[in-house]
This record gives sequence, C-alpha cells and structure tokens, in this order.
Amino acid sequence: MKWIYRIFVLILLISMYRHTVFSEEFSQEMIKTLEDISRLNARYSVTSIDMYDSKIWNDKNILVLKTIGGLDSLVEPGGDTNNRSVVNGEWRYIGMTPTGNLVNNPDYPDDHAGAAVINTYKWLNNENENTRISNYVSSVEEYNYYKDEIFNFLENEYGHRFDETENKDLWARRAKVIVPATEHGKGVIKFVHLWDSNRDGKPEEWYLTVYLSKMGPVGAAGLPGNLVPTPEPIDFTAMSAYGRSVIKADERGNEKYEVVTAVRRQKICM
Repeated sequence: MKWIYRIFVLILLISMYRHTVFSEEFSQEMIKTLEDISRLNARYSVTSIDMYDSKIWNDKNILVLKTIGGLDSLVEPGGDTNNRSVVNGEWRYIGMTPTGNLVNNPDYPDDHAGAAVINTYKWLNNENENTRISNYVSSVEEYNYYKDEIFNFLENEYGHRFDETENKDLWARRAKVIVPATEHGKGVIKFVHLWDSNRDGKPEEWYLTVYLSKMGPVGAAGLPGNLVPTPEPIDFTAMSAYGRSVIKADERGNEKYEVVTAVRRQKICM
C-alpha cells in the first residue's frame, strides 16, 4: 500500500506544481500598460506579458521584469548588490526594465534626509537620449504634463525647501525616466545630483525618485482628462532629437490624480 500512497503524493505534487506555474494571471491593467509602453519603446515591444512580475505589479502597480534568482541577485552598475531595509524589509530595487534600468522601490526608506533647499543641489542633466521624457511622450501637452506633475510633486513634498519659481524645463532636462507613466500604470523617474557627504573632496552621486500615478484615460480632445491645451511655450531644446510628438491625458475628475509615495534622497553606489 505504501507505493500507492507514494504515487498519490507524487501526482498531488505535480498537480500543485503545474497549477503554480501555469495559473499565473495578469490583470488587464498590467497587459494594457505593456501595450502602452511598447508603442513608445521598441525594447518593450519584443517582450511578452509573462516575462513581467505580476506580484510586483499587484503590490506596486509598476511594470518590471521578473527577476530570475530573486531580488537579492540584482546588482548596481558599481557592483553593489541589492539590499533589504532593516526598517521595513523592503528591497531597494524591485526589478529591471527591458532597457536595463534598475527600478527603485517606492517603499524603500530614505538613505538621508537633508535640510537645504533642494534647488541648490548640484543636479546633473540627463545625457542619455534613451531615458529622456521626450522619448515617452507624443505631444507638447504630454511633455508639459510630465513637467507640471514633477514640479508640483516636488513643491508638495518639500514645501519651503523647494523654490517653485525655478524654470520647469530645468527639471525636465534632469529627469531620467525609469518606467514611464501611462494611462494604466504608474511611472518612476529619477533625478541625480552630486553631494560630498564625507567632505573628502570627492562628491558622490545621490538621487531623488519621483513616483507618478497613471495618467488616466484620454479625453475627447485627445488629451489626458486633467490636461487642456495650453499656450505655454515649450523648450524643444530639452527634447531628444529622437523624441515623438503625441500625448495622452489624465483624468483628475474621475480618479484623483496622486503623485504619491515619496521623493527619495538616496546614494547611488558606484
């Protein structure tokens, strides 16, 4: 009778394994987010939805590739491995994108909280054509959407520590798009600045991360619901020569637009 029992257990284990492997479900929002980004970036278009992490999506609403080997296997460009916070158990990075960028975790605690006006930091412009905002927008309005929402987020997060009179185009030039915001998924944007924390004459790279909620459905005018055409001129010198010129819009009326979570000041380990 033991062999019958063993066969029964083996069949049960195989059944459980097959259920685990083949029953993964991907929400329509997740599928549509991949479709949205694929129209903007060719590297996404050659991937399939089963290559993305549904658990991270369900938890963070951010599209990242599955990490083979676990999140502790992720390695920064400088060689440092991904680390887990002793404060809340969250990983610093939650995955990677098809473009090879590590995706910052919105729930990872701050490395450092400063007191100075952040406009005075030595910010670096984004020199990478592939991660500029202009590569992920299709109209002037959508480009302005990114500028306005990033700017408003910094105002709300930092208050008196942020000079709201500064030119928004300066921040647009600095922005590095890690995951673009779409109608169905949240976005991740990084800003890098230099800071000599050790006062040894060798400034390190630190970063702030802005998390943008989804843009919301496109309205009748072809713009996000929270946007209207504006006569405000746009500085096209801040846009990539490879940039597109079409935009989506966000609907604040139906869904409260939240640029939520946190702006992080964190060190980039090199």
